[in-house]
Amino acid sequence: MVKIFNAVIAVLLFMLLCQYALAQSFNINKKVYRFSIRAAQDLAGEKPSPKARQYLNSINIRAVRDFMKRHAAATNEFWAVMDNGGFKVNFIDGGIHYSVYYNKHGNWVNSLKMYAEDRLPRNVRHMVQREYYHHTVAQIYEIETIKNNSKPTYIIRLEDEHSFIFIRVQDSTMDIWKEFEKAE
Repeated sequence: MVKIFNAVIAVLLFMLLCQYALAQSFNINKKVYRFSIRAAQDLAGEKPSPKARQYLNSINIRAVRDFMKRHAAATNEFWAVMDNGGFKVNFIDGGIHYSVYYNKHGNWVNSLKMYAEDRLPRNVRHMVQREYYHHTVAQIYEIETIKNNSKPTYIIRLEDEHSFIFIRVQDSTMDIWKEFEKAE
């Protein structure tokens, strides 16, 4: 009876030591992603879901891999879990603010880029300046989705002394998306 008891204790001790040793043996030198809910809120101006955690392993690995493939040079990215179960990553690359969205399965859904007028494609800038020469370009939003087959839609915020105008440019067509009067 004592021999069986000692054998069981030895096996359990061996299993415990092996589990601890394996847990310590994996030291992979890969890029570490910082995950900060506060930074995502500040950059995006929106609040992530209460389900959001401060662990990178709460992000679908397919989304992380796609992000690394599309934006290999990105640094200081901030991930968030959204209310619909999808994921969002915010980062800045080359002076362009990015928000990239993935569904809950880790598939890319859309991207939003925010930048200044000097980064706008020349043909789009010419089209806007020709029509709205008396307005100042304040901000550019470039939207890419699955539905528009990688043809971006540009939302351009223009302003003058009396109003704000949001222009939508898509497939070489331009229209007024929204218009607001400034308060006196």
